Amino acid sequence: MTVADVQQQHIIGLITSFASLDKREELLRLAEDPAKHGDLLALLFHRGTLGTHWARKVTSGRDTHTIEQLLHASGSGGQCVVISTSPDADGQCLPLAEALEKYVGSGSTLIISCSPGELVYFEDDSTDERYVFSTRDGTASFF
Repeated sequence: MTVADVQQQHIIGLITSFASLDKREELLRLAEDPAKHGDLLALLFHRGTLGTHWARKVTSGRDTHTIEQLLHASGSGGQCVVISTSPDADGQCLPLAEALEKYVGSGSTLIISCSPGELVYFEDDSTDERYVFSTRDGTASFF
């Protein structure tokens, strides 16, 4: 499986699990065409695209160690995929600790996907808010 395939798997999982129903079809259509990746990111990171049902606000600020502990407690593995408005970050497959250290608070809106469609960290550069989206049970107590 190529890096692009892994990123695609994480994007599709993110859309099918966490995107608002009214945006899901368009996001999936954009995800099918690599030439539309910029359009996909613009819509994906638009306020209201990700549903709030599975979202829990992270209150620890930019403390990457605390965020890493939170994600591990929620079931993340060691590797993750970065989905970002920053071309340098977008598509990176990295160990979780490295991705958090490099990109949390970097000034770009980003998603660090820990498990496709199950666990992601989201950081919005325009509002300085951070969330963990998880479909796994028992995560709310960590926020």
